[in-house]
This record gives sequence, C-alpha cells and structure tokens, in this order.
Amino acid sequence: MTISTEAIKSALSALIDPVTGTDYVSGKMFKSAETDENGNVKVFIELGYPAKHRAEAVGQIGRASCRERV
Repeated sequence: MTISTEAIKSALSALIDPVTGTDYVSGKMFKSAETDENGNVKVFIELGYPAKHRAEAVGQIGRASCRERV
C-alpha cells in the first residue's frame, strides 16, 4: 500500500505544536514526504524555533499520528 502525501498531511494537520499552538500543516512546518520502493515513508518537518531538544518527541508524535490516521 502506497501512502500519499495528502494522507500524511491530513494526519499531521491534527497535531498541534505545543510551542506555536498551530498544527504542523497550516503552520507551514510540514515540508515534504517521500516513500521508497519498500513503502517506507520519510516526513520532513521544519520547526521555526530552536527545537533540537524536541526533535525526537515531535518525530514520535508524528509517527504515532500517521499510524493511527493513515
């Protein structure tokens, strides 16, 4: 099953960034998504604030949201 970029955007639009108070799509933090030949998905999110300490948590929350909604 191929996962579409639109499905990923839909899942991420339900997540609210705790710092900005906006979701990752309307806040323009979602940059792109890529799927490889094995069906693995890479999602690129760019946070507009110093977030090195939050990167892993954002990744975990994003993966969980996509698994639930896609």
